[in-house]
Amino acid sequence: MSFFDEQGKVTPRIKLGILCFIYIISGIIVILNSCKKAAPGDPHTTTGDCDYHAVSSIVAQKCSLSGCHNSGATFGDFTNYNALKARADNGRIRLNVFELKIMPPANADTLTAEEKETIKCWLDNDAPQN
Repeated sequence: MSFFDEQGKVTPRIKLGILCFIYIISGIIVILNSCKKAAPGDPHTTTGDCDYHAVSSIVAQKCSLSGCHNSGATFGDFTNYNALKARADNGRIRLNVFELKIMPPANADTLTAEEKETIKCWLDNDAPQN
């Protein structure tokens, strides 16, 4: 197989291969750039509304219930940012919600896919108080 034809020009097959390679590399770059974390203080995220306000609303509806993660709860008070941030930083939220899937417990309302995505996005962006 030759890269050049009789006139010394690059063959159409090689041109097509180079073009495909460029498209593939460009696609990989776009995908990798869309997955990066938001910079600290950057209000724009790659997966939508995942600020603390959105997360605290989910937590208030699904977690901060009587006997669970309400004010003064022994299992963790999730009614304020600092307590929730501490659990985010030590990995307990990610572990219990996404890996072990034990939160919320079976007798409580489950999280929707959108709620899980919001929480995951917030965790992936270092759980900012924005």
